[in-house]
Amino acid sequence: FVQLLQLFCSFRGQRRHGLMQNWPNASCLLGLAGAAAMEIAPQNLFVWNPHWQCFVWNQNECAEHVIEALNMFLVAFDVDFATVIELADPTYQSPSGYEFLK
Repeated sequence: FVQLLQLFCSFRGQRRHGLMQNWPNASCLLGLAGAAAMEIAPQNLFVWNPHWQCFVWNQNECAEHVIEALNMFLVAFDVDFATVIELADPTYQSPSGYEFLK
């Protein structure tokens, strides 16, 4: 199905300024995205922004609580990919089985 949709989108040109161009339209792109999603295993994703103030000001031990909650959440919910914005702790160690990229 995905190959058929790709073929359809690649040959479906659109007239722009008198020129035919093989730009896929939005419906083709959405169709491809939906078809690709059907073939990909579900992923557990996590996005969190605890804000830099938590780490710099560290009121009420905020940084320690964030690190503890983050590590617990990653493992408890078997997170496949996480983005933690403004994690301002150079000593952070991810839980076993996870890789921390800066």
